[in-house]
Parts: sequence; structure tokens; C-alpha cells
Amino acid sequence: MRDHLAHRYFDTVYGVIAATVAEDVPPLVAAVKRLLDRETR
Repeated sequence: MRDHLAHRYFDTVYGVIAATVAEDVPPLVAAVKRLLDRETR
């Protein structure tokens, strides 16, 4: 996706980006928080 956004931004389907942000980012943030919590104990 990064390559597409960086080099072909006129072809970008913004619905795909919105869905990625809405569906994939929150679980990633939660996983990173769990890892950080584990490391700070």
C-alpha cells in the first residue's frame, strides 16, 4: 500500500485506505500497547 500511495496517488481508492485505517490500525495499536506494557514490567 505504501508504494501505491507514494507513487500512484492519482489511482488511489480512498475507500480501501479508510477501511484499512478503520479495521486494521486499531488492533495493531492494541498489540503494540500490550507489547509495551509487557516490556515496562
